[in-house]
Amino acid sequence: MKRKTVTYSVITLALLGVAGISIVYGNGVLRNDGPQYRDIGIPSATFSIPSAVEEQSDVTKAMMDQKRAEEMNKLMDIVKQLAPESDGGSYVDESGSIVIQVASKSNPDLEKKLLDASEQPNKVNINYVKYSESELEESYKIINSKKDLGIYMSIVDIKKNRITVYISENELEKHRADITNAVPEDMIDWYVGELRVVDQAGAI
Repeated sequence: MKRKTVTYSVITLALLGVAGISIVYGNGVLRNDGPQYRDIGIPSATFSIPSAVEEQSDVTKAMMDQKRAEEMNKLMDIVKQLAPESDGGSYVDESGSIVIQVASKSNPDLEKKLLDASEQPNKVNINYVKYSESELEESYKIINSKKDLGIYMSIVDIKKNRITVYISENELEKHRADITNAVPEDMIDWYVGELRVVDQAGAI
């Protein structure tokens, strides 16, 4: 069983405008931007030094990010056309490589088509996973439809091919069987700890 015990000092639920959810804990932020999330480090201080070099660097990076996003969308269109049931989602990893998640044991034909279609095949990784994105989303809906399981929050984590479930130790002991009867336990990434809810101003 995959389980992490975490002490949460502060949690901020940004619910206004259904803009997503930000959880502040330790030295990082876990932001829910839909089916995926990203970890954002929080520096101890933020410094702004305007310069032409930095501005040009930001523009270049934005153009590169846009190009990678367009290629990722193009490759995912191929997955959706040729193997929609195997669509496990996608993301760009820390090295800038596009990672395509394929929910099957092996699909060499699809892999070849994806690499052939890429402008930078050396920057594309095919990762075979157990669950498709639609399976994760369906289980996520099941978990969130049950309001009496003591779950603080759950998030679909495309990268880990899991659903991250935030819950206290006490509630996990009481409701673990109910949760794992609803969805496969190997689909769950447990985060166990106590959370304190504060308003947005209190988290700053």
